[in-house]
Amino acid sequence: MMPCSCFVIDKDARLKFVNAFLCERLSLVREEVIGESVEILLTVASRVFFQTHLYPMLALDDGANEVFMNLRSTTQGPIPVIANGRKREVEGETFYFISCITIWERQKYEDELRNSRRIQERTLRENEVLLQLKRELEEQQQLTERHLSLLIKHNQEYLQLNKVLSHDLQEPIRKIRIYLDLLTNHEKLAAEPELLCNFYKIQKSVVRLETLTHCLHQFVNFELSEEPITTVRLLPIVEEAREEVINETGYTELDLRLGDIIPSVELEGKPQQLRRVIYELLKNSVQQRNGGLPLTVYLDATHTEENIYRSQPDKYFYQGHIRLEISDNGRGFDNRYANYVFGLFNKLDHSGVEAGMGLSICRQIITHHFGNISLSSAAGKGTKVLIILPKKQGIIH
Repeated sequence: MMPCSCFVIDKDARLKFVNAFLCERLSLVREEVIGESVEILLTVASRVFFQTHLYPMLALDDGANEVFMNLRSTTQGPIPVIANGRKREVEGETFYFISCITIWERQKYEDELRNSRRIQERTLRENEVLLQLKRELEEQQQLTERHLSLLIKHNQEYLQLNKVLSHDLQEPIRKIRIYLDLLTNHEKLAAEPELLCNFYKIQKSVVRLETLTHCLHQFVNFELSEEPITTVRLLPIVEEAREEVINETGYTELDLRLGDIIPSVELEGKPQQLRRVIYELLKNSVQQRNGGLPLTVYLDATHTEENIYRSQPDKYFYQGHIRLEISDNGRGFDNRYANYVFGLFNKLDHSGVEAGMGLSICRQIITHHFGNISLSSAAGKGTKVLIILPKKQGIIH
């Protein structure tokens, strides 16, 4: 038996002969395929190739050499072969003699070539992506360098401002107050009520100036604070802030109600600064309480996932955050001022002695903890403050 597949077809591409090797290889019965179209031996793709390439070559060129195609086997799947064919005239009738040599290794080689080509194409695409990422990284590094230069400059300005607020302004104000006190107690001034009244107004302005300078000094100090970042338990700083507000305001009926998970909440941050935030918010609630109702403040917390990219709209990375809600039943205010009250020295009640720095300090502290603070209010319906803080202050990979 010849160690290759052989078959003969007529000019209508019908089988006239198949050898035993081919029948065994394709699990065919010779008597059942004789007279059938040659397509019974071929895969679908090879049938098309036979009609468009191999058969025209046999008919026009009297032969074909090393033509690759696949024979169809019901048990082994496609069998790759190299076909060679010749045209012959036998007793006035045209026949085409075709022999096929199995080339399993060539199929493997071509598969490897295709796989290598796919790997190469993927590598090229990945390389283009890497080059693009490199360009973006370089642009980001340049942008970071500019921002860092600006931050260094701003930090130097803050240091200068802190020096001015802590000494250069405080000392002249202190001397003005001393001399005003001396003049106010002078016997000649006491004899002039109108003049004395003007001196009292000046003293009041000096006190106001001292308060504002002190608040600005605190504001800058928070910016320059070197307090270390540690793991902060929320409950102790809330209790400390509540006690401080009661001691300072004298309002002992502050009813602070805590959510169920408050005792278990922990996050990274600067504890004294976070305590200051709670203190300022509770103090605001006491100062803005509705005189006809006992003051109740609700503090609740939930765990949430937030996108850490707030300044880059096309960037996303979600990280664990704590969401704090602090609400009260105070007298509230028109919600159109909800953003205004966070500004430096912005306050809605000008009758009080406060400088209007509390919420500004809160926003500054929360911002430096990479969080966000906002509030909503309605006249006669209380105020709600929403704070969102990351659980971790470090870079998350």
